[in-house]
Amino acid sequence: MISTTDLSADKIAFHVESWQCQHLFVACCHDAGYAPQLSQFATSKKVTLVDAGLFHPRLASLGFPKIQFPGLFEEPMISEVVAMSNGKEQPMKQFQNPYALQARLQPVLSDTKTGTRYDRILNPKLELVKKMQGLGLCHYFYLAGECKGCEKTHKADRKLTVDEFDALWSISRRGQCYKNRKKQSCEDVLCIYGHR
Repeated sequence: MISTTDLSADKIAFHVESWQCQHLFVACCHDAGYAPQLSQFATSKKVTLVDAGLFHPRLASLGFPKIQFPGLFEEPMISEVVAMSNGKEQPMKQFQNPYALQARLQPVLSDTKTGTRYDRILNPKLELVKKMQGLGLCHYFYLAGECKGCEKTHKADRKLTVDEFDALWSISRRGQCYKNRKKQSCEDVLCIYGHR
């Protein structure tokens, strides 16, 4: 089991791809903060999410199997992330960004011989990349135009310039697309991760 302090796309990939790891149980389901890291592994059969009583709708939407260990965790507390009404989870607001420059994510580039997807070159200024890193912006919201709920910034009136978009996209690409890592074809035109 990976603790949430160690949870990163690279750490998950290490365990998912290791023949020594039979199965991975991840207990971080009370909020959607880890959804970006986990979404890359949604097709893996080796990952199960531990349900501790509150299960964030965005994580549930990824389709991982769930398991409960009664008595292992304290009773869940209501948080601002998930509200309870009549015993049912109510999802956070879904965010739509009509100003996202989604067209910059396209077209999907691929090698004509092998069909392997690759990313076009981005050359953002280092100072701008550092600035964008410090703003806490939701990558899905500002790049792909939609977020199903996380704790990062979702302000539609914050319109990114082309340079800011490329800087944020270069940050997202640091996480390699899970399908690409597994030598599978990624055809998602709005994939914000890196392809090598």
